[in-house]
Amino acid sequence: MWTLVTVVVLLLIWAALWRSQPKLAFGVLLGLPVAWVASRLIEPYLTGTAQLPVWVPPLPFAAVATTLLVFGAIVWLKADNLPPPLVRDTHGHGHGQRHGHEPAAPAAARPEVAAEAGNVKAALPDDDLAAALELMRIFVGRRISAQEFATEYKVVWRRLRDTERLATLDPYMHRALNAVLDTIESIERTGGSKAIGTNARELGVSVTTVLNVIDQAA
Repeated sequence: MWTLVTVVVLLLIWAALWRSQPKLAFGVLLGLPVAWVASRLIEPYLTGTAQLPVWVPPLPFAAVATTLLVFGAIVWLKADNLPPPLVRDTHGHGHGQRHGHEPAAPAAARPEVAAEAGNVKAALPDDDLAAALELMRIFVGRRISAQEFATEYKVVWRRLRDTERLATLDPYMHRALNAVLDTIESIERTGGSKAIGTNARELGVSVTTVLNVIDQAA
């Protein structure tokens, strides 16, 4: 009697779960037969009718070590596709390639100086497509902030759209430019315009990936 009542209650709970969170309910549906098979396999060891294998006790430690090794290998293999770390040092005592002790090149020979000073437009080509690509490279090189990049990129993208230049581009290039804009708008939808700064790494990964794809296609 109590078994039947328990089954009915569990079915009602699962039905309510299916209406509210179908993915979780589907996972429960798949997990029940897996749990039943697992219980049948470990039952002899729990009842003492079979001897516990010697490799079972250290199995959790081996699983954790293997998982860490696999994730470490994945990060190591994809490290080249990640943007460099952001250095917020304005006094020349930070880490990385800029220490403030190297002789500065003339401003005319370094177009990125204007971008570092906040004047992004002065470092961009007149052609809007070339400006969009150069803007992405300036951002990946950490010479402007994520907020400055997002603001200026949307301006350049809208100029490409309004002049119908986007329609004349190769579909592959069109999708690549739209992918960067989609990332910017997705971040702004979830957290507002100020969320760009806090999600700079996500935006940097997206822009780096698009640049790598464009360079490989070229």
